Amino acid sequence: MRFTARIEIHDNEYVQLHERMKAASFSRTMVDSSTGKRVHLPIGEYVSDVHATAQKALFATMQASLPID
Repeated sequence: MRFTARIEIHDNEYVQLHERMKAASFSRTMVDSSTGKRVHLPIGEYVSDVHATAQKALFATMQASLPID
């Protein structure tokens, strides 16, 4: 199942956030199902399809983002 996370931080440490989210198995790119083309997501938006449940995806997102903001 694919999960999407949208994170807004206030200190503009998005480089650190991107690294932490990547380590938590989230990506800033996805494939558009209608065109088959790779799409780059906006800053602070991530997708993942490796987490088994929404709760696990939420916990991974929280663990990656809370230390930053």
